[in-house]
Amino acid sequence: MTRPKIVPLMALACAFGVLALSGVASADPSVLTDPNDSTGLDVSRVTLAADVPPPVWTIRTFRSWTIPKLWDRGYFMVELDTSGGAAPEYRAVARSNGRRMVGALYHIRSDGKSVQIGKLRTNKVDAKSLSIKVPLSKLAIGPDRTSYKWDVLTSYTSAKCAQGVCFDRAPDTGSVEQPLPS
Repeated sequence: MTRPKIVPLMALACAFGVLALSGVASADPSVLTDPNDSTGLDVSRVTLAADVPPPVWTIRTFRSWTIPKLWDRGYFMVELDTSGGAAPEYRAVARSNGRRMVGALYHIRSDGKSVQIGKLRTNKVDAKSLSIKVPLSKLAIGPDRTSYKWDVLTSYTSAKCAQGVCFDRAPDTGSVEQPLPS
């Protein structure tokens, strides 16, 4: 008795579909995983809670870190593209002041200069995670936009890093398209 060929073909198609979707950042904008590919603050997962305002990004790293150790060395950033241009218009930054994590929102002007426009709530969730809240009301969203794009960037200064600073980006290329709340 010959086996139906549709089952192996279906399994192959499903496997290919899973592999193809794993590289698409917008496949599931609520959870983004990132490979272990950097020294320093290497992002393992980003979770976005956007169902209740303000949106909260929780950034998890592969290794644990402490607030005192990050002081003047480590930064977590969420870059936000609200107009659909080539570069992000806003950057949410979480950093250590030596005692706690603090956040600030910057507007990135067309000349590239960053201007702080507000403070943000941040929280060290556990040994490897930080959350940062970004009220969309502080952002100028382009007319007729139904979504915005975001990505996460970390930087860490260390002698173990090439050129003294390690960066990690999630997703590694592109950005995640996030629908605006209705």
